[in-house]
Amino acid sequence: MSVETLKREQELSVAICVQDQAQAFVNQKQYATAVPLFRRVITLREAILGDGDLALAAPLSNLANCLNQLGQQSGAETHFERSLAICESAGGLADDYLPIILYNLACHYADIGNHEKADPLFRRCLEKAESRLDLDSDAFANCVHAYLWMLADLKRNEDVETLCEHSVAITRQTLGEHHPDVLFNLARLANLYESASRFDEAIPLLEELVRGVERAFGEHHSEFATALNNLAYAYTYVGRFAEAEPLYERALQITSDAQREEHPEFAAVLNNLGLLYEATNRYEDAKRAFEQAQEIMTVAVGADDPNTKKSLGNLQRLLQRTQ
Repeated sequence: MSVETLKREQELSVAICVQDQAQAFVNQKQYATAVPLFRRVITLREAILGDGDLALAAPLSNLANCLNQLGQQSGAETHFERSLAICESAGGLADDYLPIILYNLACHYADIGNHEKADPLFRRCLEKAESRLDLDSDAFANCVHAYLWMLADLKRNEDVETLCEHSVAITRQTLGEHHPDVLFNLARLANLYESASRFDEAIPLLEELVRGVERAFGEHHSEFATALNNLAYAYTYVGRFAEAEPLYERALQITSDAQREEHPEFAAVLNNLGLLYEATNRYEDAKRAFEQAQEIMTVAVGADDPNTKKSLGNLQRLLQRTQ
């Protein structure tokens, strides 16, 4: 090995060590300390590899993320865009990097309100991440989440629904019905339908979710209790009381065993069970359920928490109704 080659290898090793140090500071949220380290990595690699090498894409994007965290958006944008340009010029060699770089730049534009630039980047990110979904589900999940947030903020409800439906279909097909991402997407789409009072569409998804969560986590897990509670609430809303009540009772038992009766999740199920009791004219049972839910929530999260106020509001409405 020549002296020049040895020197090059040593300097690249230094760059890797410095990048590891910078990432450690990022993990500790010490962004100001990480910034000069990422700059040094970039300088070292530029000197050895040139200013268009793919090895610059990651530290450029990492530097931009740090600058964003420090409120230096204009500086961040320059580095994000340069990182993307390097990836695009590298072609297929950048397949591992491109979804992440597109995601970072799209989120940057969304955060500063430049939705016109963010939108096509999110779409490209989804396309690239979807093509690699079986290799890296996190990239797709992160992009869906961030893009949905932007679409919801812009009140683009039809696009929100389309993306939710697509994310369920593509993750189910690629990852299998029992993958956590599929269950998460099912829950998100069901919640969207519920919010629009489209319970005929929500209930089949919630039923599927109950089965999937039980298989994935077991019948004693808190996630299973949550799925039961959500399905029971939908049944209650459409008047399927006889089917809802045993689901609430099972959810209460699971939550009591796993998290104790003082847990907010126990109170949430109690509150919903109180609504069922009220709807079926069992007012004393409803009163006790609302009172207990409100007492638990007051101790657990405080009297000003929205869920505490919800239970109190249900109790007050019931008392006024039965006076």
